[in-house]
Amino acid sequence: MLELTPCADERDEQVSLDVYNAVWPHAAFTMDEVRSFKQSVRAHHDVVARLDRVPVGSALTVLVPHRSDRVLTIVTVLASHRRHGVGTALYAELSQDPSKPK
Repeated sequence: MLELTPCADERDEQVSLDVYNAVWPHAAFTMDEVRSFKQSVRAHHDVVARLDRVPVGSALTVLVPHRSDRVLTIVTVLASHRRHGVGTALYAELSQDPSKPK
């Protein structure tokens, strides 16, 4: 069963980051870089997708200060779990209120 959970703490954020870095190893970030980025945005919301409690995807949405009329969204799904609705579920979760990341 697919479960979507908001990142509640840095441990959850690390899980989200681990998925992102696995999908985009050539553009990997460190947790320090993530912290710095999140401090620079107006608002952000992270979600982790788990299948049978195993992380299979993550998503982030942010409002940047210089473009508050736009929402930046990044959805990542591990290759082995693509084409099964994980990305769609993550995008739908973040799209519920796109003007106000949680």
